[in-house]
Amino acid sequence: MKMRRLVFSFLILSVLGLVACKSERQKAVDQIDRLGVEMFSDSTGMLDQLKADELIRSYIDFADRFPEDSLAPVFLFRAGDLMMNLSSPSGAVTLFERIRSAYPDHERADEALFLKAFVMENQLGDLDQARALYTKYLEEYPEGEFADDAQVCIMNLGKSAEDLIREFEARQAAAAGDSLQGAE
Repeated sequence: MKMRRLVFSFLILSVLGLVACKSERQKAVDQIDRLGVEMFSDSTGMLDQLKADELIRSYIDFADRFPEDSLAPVFLFRAGDLMMNLSSPSGAVTLFERIRSAYPDHERADEALFLKAFVMENQLGDLDQARALYTKYLEEYPEGEFADDAQVCIMNLGKSAEDLIREFEARQAAAAGDSLQGAE
């Protein structure tokens, strides 16, 4: 009888623990949802930097507290994306790498690698690292959604906007010359 009571008590405590854990998870998700809405001012539509920073911290905190949850890599990706767009490139790179290492099979792991390369190139100016990451993307995901983009990025790595415009104009002029010759 005493053993039955002990097992029953253990089961009740286990269930209560699971319910408390789920409610903590739900509270975290609710806070993230709230901050996502509050991040933009209702009156101006402008980004509230403090709310954005709090949202980033909430995303990361969720992933730290619930690393096995299916939302953890999603929230890390959103945090990385926000950091990338709010000019926090080092933090974005760290989060994109965290997704790749902790969730290598996640559906956005390839995008995390591409964005890590993009940030290295365009925000941190580390062209050697960017080239290595774009190349790694092409090796790991030759048919990936960003394979064509990675190839173009490698071809244009280090070129200024002016260089790209000149190359485009030269190609346009050559194409126009070819079409004129074909018409003769």
